[in-house]
Amino acid sequence: RVVVSSPTTTVDTTPVAVTKDQGKEDDVTTNSTAGSSTTNTLDEDPAMPDTVTMASSESAEEKKSEEEDQPSIPSSTGDSNDEGGATTANSASARNVAANANTTNNNNNKQKNANHNKNKKAQGNNQQQQQRRTGNNKNRSNSVANNKQNNKGNNGAAGRRKANKEKEVVCAFFLKNMCNRGAACTFRHDNAAVGGTVKTTKQHHNKKYHKQSSAGNTAAASTAAPPSKPPTTSSAYPFVSKRVFDPYKAKAITLAKGAQDQEDRSAVCTAFRISEDGLVKEEIADPPFFSIDVECIATGYGSCANGINDGCDNEGKNGADVPEGMYNERSHRYPGRVAMVDTDGNVLADIVIRPPQDGKGIVSYLTPLTGLTEEICLGADAKSLEEAVQTIKGLLPKDGVLVGQAIDHDVEWLGLTPGKDFARMVDISEIFRQRMPFNLNEASEVMKKIESGEIASPSSSGDVSSDEYLGFATRYRHFSLRHVCLNLLSDDIQSGVHNPISDASYSLKLFHKYRNAGVTQLRIVRDGLHRAPPTPSFSQEFTPVIDGVCVSAAGYKYKRAARKISRWYAGKKAAQC
Repeated sequence: RVVVSSPTTTVDTTPVAVTKDQGKEDDVTTNSTAGSSTTNTLDEDPAMPDTVTMASSESAEEKKSEEEDQPSIPSSTGDSNDEGGATTANSASARNVAANANTTNNNNNKQKNANHNKNKKAQGNNQQQQQRRTGNNKNRSNSVANNKQNNKGNNGAAGRRKANKEKEVVCAFFLKNMCNRGAACTFRHDNAAVGGTVKTTKQHHNKKYHKQSSAGNTAAASTAAPPSKPPTTSSAYPFVSKRVFDPYKAKAITLAKGAQDQEDRSAVCTAFRISEDGLVKEEIADPPFFSIDVECIATGYGSCANGINDGCDNEGKNGADVPEGMYNERSHRYPGRVAMVDTDGNVLADIVIRPPQDGKGIVSYLTPLTGLTEEICLGADAKSLEEAVQTIKGLLPKDGVLVGQAIDHDVEWLGLTPGKDFARMVDISEIFRQRMPFNLNEASEVMKKIESGEIASPSSSGDVSSDEYLGFATRYRHFSLRHVCLNLLSDDIQSGVHNPISDASYSLKLFHKYRNAGVTQLRIVRDGLHRAPPTPSFSQEFTPVIDGVCVSAAGYKYKRAARKISRWYAGKKAAQC
């Protein structure tokens, strides 16, 4: 139905049927359905229309064809001649408007087609260029891969993977559906090669993530039929082995900690005097506390520090008031500096010790560790060991208590005698040490036997803190002074050169802070130190060997390797000569 608006008349024209090919001139840009209604709105001047609303170009073409083939229809009112003329004029105006609109649409469609073809051509050129680039990159990748395969010096994972695949070595963890390496695994993951006798690897991956329970499981896995599909996993981290909770082990650990809580701490805690009626508790005055610390230099290349050795046949062992055991021919250390601090942190003495015979027997002053040099130890302010010991004895009262980390070594190096030169000594490492079963598996078996009645449970009589009462052996884990200060005081000491004044001061500070701590607080402190990350020692953080001297036992393996290299180098040099 076509409706044409006019200032004078309105003509309602019913379109006739059109052929299948009518009204189709452009099949590229049309978006509406063929045969849809079209409405043209005209102004008062039909010859110069201002606005034309077109639903589609195909509808306009159909309207034009219908108007050309349709005769004039007389109006039902008014004069037939006048109305017929008006209808003819209006039809002609509608045809002109439709023709102009079609021309405009055709021009727009042609421009759109031209732009579309241009864009399509440009896109095709870009695709061809991208394909050429991709081909060049593939060629380069293939060339690099071929060069790597042909490289005889390739001993990395790719080389091992290639060699193992050529030898038909199948991953044993793949057979047990446990391998998480995938394509990065250096062994084969081929199901077809598992049917016959195949070489397998039993322990190649990290033991932390792949633990084999027994040899029987490994043998059973190697002879089992392979899965039809590659192994798959359902969880994100299925291979991280978690330790199964054992209630018997947990009970043994708890009993060891409880036994430590029952240990005698009278040598550390403040002493009290209780009246005869038990109603008055009087605190006994503390004795004076002091702390000493000694830094040693090396007279040998080992790490033994039991006693001292001057490197000159121990000429001072025959001196007056020298205790037995002070000098040791197997030792490789000699005192180089000693410091003494009182209970308030005041420095009472800081003495540099001159080695005998002007350092003839010294092999290294261990400068990175002690901060001492030959100029310092042989300077004018240095004193002999006998003079330094006499100075310390003069400052130390008879009822004095020496406090320090492994204080027994410092006392031994200076030749002091407990009960004679001072009252007693307190090792602060005993306050923070953690007691635990010596062998956790054996302690667990003891707990199982006690529960099943195979062995009698220990009686409550006797020393409840002894191993006999527990039924299994125990041991202590000691913590370094640096580890304790770092986790309890948030102070990092001994991170470089060791300062004896600092070490002695922090020993007294920790002693006064935790000497009267309750059982529960000490349990929490010990558990925290036990669970804290290990703090590296000087040899672990820096070097285990200084000037050929082993700072700790870890340095011996480096020295053995150095000797082999030295012999190899000497032999090669001799062969060249």
